[in-house]
Amino acid sequence: DDGTINDDIPVGWGVLEGVEPIEVDKDTSDPPEWIDYIALDKDYITSVQGIYDEDGNALTHSYNATTGIIRVTELDGDGEVIEAEYMNVTGLTDCSIGEIIIYALEENENISYTEGIWDVTEANLYLAYCPDVSIYFDGGSTRDLIEMVLKNDMAYLIQKNDGRLTLRRWGETYTNHQIETWQITQKPKKNFADATKYFCSTAKVLYDRFEKDDNYQMSYLNDDDERTIFQRTRRSYEADFETDFKTEANAQDLAERIIDRFGTIRETVEIGLGVDTFGIDLLDTVDVFLMINDRYFSEYSRWIVKKCDPGQDVLVMEGLAILNYLSFDGEPASLDGVQFIVETGEGQ
Repeated sequence: DDGTINDDIPVGWGVLEGVEPIEVDKDTSDPPEWIDYIALDKDYITSVQGIYDEDGNALTHSYNATTGIIRVTELDGDGEVIEAEYMNVTGLTDCSIGEIIIYALEENENISYTEGIWDVTEANLYLAYCPDVSIYFDGGSTRDLIEMVLKNDMAYLIQKNDGRLTLRRWGETYTNHQIETWQITQKPKKNFADATKYFCSTAKVLYDRFEKDDNYQMSYLNDDDERTIFQRTRRSYEADFETDFKTEANAQDLAERIIDRFGTIRETVEIGLGVDTFGIDLLDTVDVFLMINDRYFSEYSRWIVKKCDPGQDVLVMEGLAILNYLSFDGEPASLDGVQFIVETGEGQ
């Protein structure tokens, strides 16, 4: 088919429904008795579940695993081959978010998954719990593919300050840093722009996409905390999130984590420090009381790092928790030099 020459051939991971067939050859007999199609690049397709006409009827076909070609041989009442409207196929089966990202970087950018290039120990932790996704990618850069995959998990591919790559997810526990109030060198800047932009009290996660129509066949609604959040913030908003999940369990897990993060109006602060911040990375946590002229600048005292500029020793952080230090008889309560801390809330 001349219309597909030089077009990007789609690649895919996981179970894909409603894939649009790409015609590559057709019988020249009159009437034609077969049509050859491809669904994905031959190095990515692993199986074919079904080929269907415009009415959803299954068509007789054969599949060549070596070439990736799917030949339709179903004939109509006039003896002419029936054209395929969509296909259900499976791409590469190593289809977790982390596996796809590592594969794409190795195949397309020659970035191998080895210690030194990666923080393999930390990235392996993400690989252990990240969800599977079904990805149909019909063109673009490696960056486009990685962004498409990561949006399913509030996760990040980051380069740490020591140069190594890693995968991290919002809400997981990473390195905690202690900073004293006197180490703040400039007045903090506070804003609620991200908190108000992304706030939601109900999250609807769309999943199980039918590729041809870009239509989501299933959704999961998490409105369990709608009333509580409204009472606390006087705000109500339902946000829809499109995903590449196939299972309700993954959709439910994401919906719960979305509400945990965006159902609270957390401020973002920027602070300059008089200490070396080279060892502080994205999604690390920082314990610091923001006190200016003996007055608290924020009720938060544990923060999650959104940006670190080690050249200027500037941190951009989002409020995470309200901490109180324990004391006995007016003296700090500590063990082996470590002071006891009690988390008392998460703010609004």
